[in-house]
Amino acid sequence: MANRNRRSKHKTKLETVSEGLEVAEYAAKLLELLWMVISWPFRIVFALLRGLFD
Repeated sequence: MANRNRRSKHKTKLETVSEGLEVAEYAAKLLELLWMVISWPFRIVFALLRGLFD
């Protein structure tokens, strides 16, 4: 049983790479969402300023 546990903890290179890709994809989605949340107020402010000075 101890041998099986030791083997199951060891991952193949493909598993490690695919998990890394999943993490990178998740991080990219989070960054995209964060950028959308941060950029919307600036877009609104710049649109209002452009409207005031036109």
